[in-house]
Amino acid sequence: FGVVGSIQWSEVDWLIFSQAGAELLDDLVTPIVGAGGALRISRHLQLDLSVNTQIKRDGLRERYLAGITAGW
Repeated sequence: FGVVGSIQWSEVDWLIFSQAGAELLDDLVTPIVGAGGALRISRHLQLDLSVNTQIKRDGLRERYLAGITAGW
């Protein structure tokens, strides 16, 4: 769960975004912040790349994520 803000130039183009939220695992909530970009291939399909950081007591832990978003 969280919030994503993005800047988008056109319907089929690329965009950049920042995100903040939290991860819930085994009743433990861990805050997460990150940033990334997406390449919109068509109106309903995009490829995503992002770097997220879990904010923990013992320091930051980066995660690199990639994905495909499909809409209808």
